[in-house]
Amino acid sequence: MVKEFVFGSSRGFELQNDALKVKLISYGARITELHFAGKDVTLGFDRLEDYKESNNFCGAVVGRFGNRIANGRFSINGTEYDLPKNEKGITTLHGGTEGFDRFEWDAEILSDQAVRFSRISPDGEMGFPGNLEVSVIYTLEADGLCIAYFAKTDADTHVNLTNHAYFNLDGYFGEDCLKMTMQLDAPWYLPVDDKLIPSGEIADVTGTKFDRRKERPIETDYDHCFVFGLKQEYKKVGTLYSPHSGIAMDIETDMPGIQCYTCSGTNEKAGKGGVPQHIHHAVALETQLFPDSPNHENFPSTLVRPGTPFESTTRYRFYKK
Repeated sequence: MVKEFVFGSSRGFELQNDALKVKLISYGARITELHFAGKDVTLGFDRLEDYKESNNFCGAVVGRFGNRIANGRFSINGTEYDLPKNEKGITTLHGGTEGFDRFEWDAEILSDQAVRFSRISPDGEMGFPGNLEVSVIYTLEADGLCIAYFAKTDADTHVNLTNHAYFNLDGYFGEDCLKMTMQLDAPWYLPVDDKLIPSGEIADVTGTKFDRRKERPIETDYDHCFVFGLKQEYKKVGTLYSPHSGIAMDIETDMPGIQCYTCSGTNEKAGKGGVPQHIHHAVALETQLFPDSPNHENFPSTLVRPGTPFESTTRYRFYKK
C-alpha cells in the first residue's frame, strides 16, 4: 500500500514492491528517491527548503513547456506571446520563472501502487494562453516506474511536459555519470547555437559524438535533444547502464525525442545525506517533444487545442545485467 509522510509543508508518498521503492512529493509533483537493488539511483535533497532554493529542477515535472523557447516568444493564430526569460535573460527554460516545478500539486492515491498529481494552470500563467488542466500519474510496476501525463486546455496553447529526474545507477553516492554507458536508438539530433537553441536542422548522428546507437560510455557533456522520429510511437528508445553496480535502466516512451543533460552546470552545496551534488553527478533523460518547437514548423507540433488533449507515457525499467 501507499505510505504517506510529511515532507516539510508538502505531502509525501512512498510506493514499494519486491524490487523497487519510490518516494514522491507534491511540491513539483517530483520524484525524491528511487531505489533498486539496494541503491537510490536519483539525485535529490533531504529538505523541502533545498528543493525550493535549487535551480536544477531535480525530480520535478516541468512545464508548461519543458526545455527552451527562444527569446521567450511564440505566436498562435497571429497573436504573439511573451514569456519570462529565466535563462540568462534571453531564453524561457522549463516554463519560466514560476514553472510547474515551483507549485504544490493536488495529490490523490489511486491504488496501492499509483498516485496522481494534478493542478490547473490559469490562463496567462507565465505568459501562456488558456486554462490548462494537468495531471501526472506515477505507477510503480513490477520492474519499473511509469509516468503518464495528461493535459487539456480551453484555448490554443503550447505544452511539452516531462520529468527532470537525474539518474546515477551507481547510486546517489556513486561515481560520476560519464563512466556509465548509454545507448539511444536515435538516428538524428538537434544542433544548437551557443544559447542551446535548435537551429531547426534535424541532423544525422553518423560520425558525430551524438551517435549513441551502440552502447558506449557517456564520456562527454550533452545538453541536447536526441531524435527517435517525428511522431508519437510508444517503444523502447534506449538503455543506461552502470558497469560498476550492474544496474541497467531501459527507457520506453511515445515521445519523439529525449533531452540528455549530463549535469554539466550542477554544483549544489548539499544533497542527500549532506553530500554535494557535483558536476556530472548524474544524467537527466527527459522524454519530450522538441525544444523551441513553437518556432520551428518542421518540428512535431506542441500546440494543444480544446478537444485534443496532450497525452504521453514514459517508463523507466530496471534490472541487473
